[in-house]
Amino acid sequence: MRLGGLPLALALAGCTLVTGLPSVEPEESAAACANGTDDDLDGAVDCADDSCHAFCWDGSLVVAPAVTECFSDGPLGLAFRVVDTDGRHQRCEPDPDPAQRCGGGEHRVPGAIDCRPPGAACPEGEWPAVTEGGVPLLHVRPGATGGDGSEAAPFGTIAEALAVAPLGARVLLARGEHDAPGELTRRVELRGACANETTVRGPLVVEADGVVLSNLRLVAGDAGHALEVHAATDADGLRVEGTVWVEGARLALTDAMVIAGEGVAVTARDGARLELVEVTASGESGVDVEASTLWARSVAIRETVGTGLRLGAGASTDEAAGLVLEPAAGVGVELACDEGAERCAELEDLIVRFPAGLPASGRGVVARSGHARLRRAYLARTLQSGLDVEAAVVELEDSTVEAAEAGGGIRVGPDGEVLAVRVFLRNDRPRGLVVEEGGRFTSIDLDVLGSDRTATGDICVEAAEGSSLWMTRFVLESCGVCGLRVDRGVDLVLRDGLIARSSRGACIGRGAEYAVGELTSTVSYRDNISVDLYQE
Repeated sequence: MRLGGLPLALALAGCTLVTGLPSVEPEESAAACANGTDDDLDGAVDCADDSCHAFCWDGSLVVAPAVTECFSDGPLGLAFRVVDTDGRHQRCEPDPDPAQRCGGGEHRVPGAIDCRPPGAACPEGEWPAVTEGGVPLLHVRPGATGGDGSEAAPFGTIAEALAVAPLGARVLLARGEHDAPGELTRRVELRGACANETTVRGPLVVEADGVVLSNLRLVAGDAGHALEVHAATDADGLRVEGTVWVEGARLALTDAMVIAGEGVAVTARDGARLELVEVTASGESGVDVEASTLWARSVAIRETVGTGLRLGAGASTDEAAGLVLEPAAGVGVELACDEGAERCAELEDLIVRFPAGLPASGRGVVARSGHARLRRAYLARTLQSGLDVEAAVVELEDSTVEAAEAGGGIRVGPDGEVLAVRVFLRNDRPRGLVVEEGGRFTSIDLDVLGSDRTATGDICVEAAEGSSLWMTRFVLESCGVCGLRVDRGVDLVLRDGLIARSSRGACIGRGAEYAVGELTSTVSYRDNISVDLYQE
């Protein structure tokens, strides 16, 4: 053998000249899964190796999207467990299950395992625990008389304490039920013993910047508001029974639960900062933001029948991550912010899931206007579409839309545009994706798995006349009518795709002969029941 051919021979054998030992390389690319070599030395070659299942189909190599995997962990600790797998897809559900409810004045925010009350634990005595010094302290016990604000001789009402409180004073509220003082016009802190045992009947109205509220149960007055904020306020450890209204100022609400029997649970007409918050709005809607900026981390919104989270005109997100929405009906998230080239909303680690017994109506995310980005979104069990895009632009990344029952997984309406990267649509009926006239859809690594290749009426992807459909690296599988249906007049660009295990592979609308080239040049067909290419 010539010496010049030795390196090549050794390389093909998986050895190195330096050591003579086999080199170990991961099989994590289409090239590595087609070179005839056991690169990772596990005894399996190419498509026989489990690590190649993202690039193979029934034992042979195909160009396919990246494998769908459950989110293992996010920046907020949100995780998904594997419910089942077919070898190429994983069916995921949130872990722990957000549907598990807490009781007895406890909550569980996204990322948390256990239920617990908001705020500090109840002390042994009647007064809040205080460790900081150097701050004037005024004590209030409901019904006390003739006091001076000391622990031994407390005031009987919050109003009495506020009448003499210096700026920055801390008003300590004992266990029991207190009347709200009307308007808070002085920078003070109201601190309760604990959120479940110190009650303030409202509404509590904040009109002074720098007010701090902690470890309190706020109960609504006749108007329905439990808390009105018109000046910069920090609130921690609250149990709010009624609605929260924020206008003309910023509210920072941390480690809290809001239970609204009617109306909108939290209305923000100026900046709102929500962290470790659970909102239950059995009456109408959860969080409504307009003409202001929302900062939200680890927020759960449940039992809404209108809209869980709405971003309206002039609204934007500074940060919004770790959001779990479990509506009873209606819409999980509505995006109706201002139009423009810049994104008005970015939502990350977003779960929208309806109850197991389907509601009368329900859509996961509705984008009516503006430009939004959804990353690591999980939209499941909607009666209507999982993602509905009207006159808006939505970037969808690393996301799953699962088990939509009527409107389909993703609907792109007229003047709507979706840019999708690594998106999995599973068991969405009757369409995994539908692009209507005037709509535009562009994807890289799109995986659409229908419910059954014999299911009546199901189509994986459908593009109507006058729409735009560009897909690179895609798999459309197990749909009852067609894997892909395109009408005439569609701006169609397809690259590196597979249509498999459907009744028909691709269906071309009458007069749409132009599409044949796009559907045969870089698209593969496997195991379709009737025909691979069907002219309607």
